[in-house]
Amino acid sequence: MSLTVLKNQNKSLLKKLYTMCIIMLMVFTIQAQTGNGVVAQINSPYSFTPTTVDSTTTIDIVFVNTVAAPQTVTLAGISAPFNISSSSVLIGASDSTTLQLSFNPTSTGNFTNTLSWTGSIFGSGSLVLDGEGVQVALSVSSDTINMGNLSLGTSVTETIILSNTGTGTMNISTISTNNSQITVTPTFLQITQ
Repeated sequence: MSLTVLKNQNKSLLKKLYTMCIIMLMVFTIQAQTGNGVVAQINSPYSFTPTTVDSTTTIDIVFVNTVAAPQTVTLAGISAPFNISSSSVLIGASDSTTLQLSFNPTSTGNFTNTLSWTGSIFGSGSLVLDGEGVQVALSVSSDTINMGNLSLGTSVTETIILSNTGTGTMNISTISTNNSQITVTPTFLQITQ
């Protein structure tokens, strides 16, 4: 065999080996997850509407898994008077799920807590919660009104004073009478504490 043929065969063999190395490098390329992983679609801090003692206000929170694989999301950190409908949930790849978050105060006052979550593959977050437990109490200046004797075609005005001696804002949505001869104004009002 001549030296030129041997050189050409070695060049050809080196080219094939070089090509195989590049292909092997492409096969072993690793991609890292970027982004948030698990996202709650709600602004933090979140303030519940003032809630009457021993009543419950509930909201829905949508959790989104931005990872292209299913993952279990573990939720923790909150205690009474706040509650979450589940302490963990499996969310499919690039999918979402809805959980209920509730506020149930058993006493008056302001409450704060933080809900935190962690994905089993990637992602975590937290949500600061605020809520006010209120207990409105209606006080009326008189429980009866004496309009006296009236002549036909005349009118009389009497005043009743309503007060909120509790905590929070009292919303009175309807004030009415079952007597067609009597009118009441206003027909709704708000009384702050």
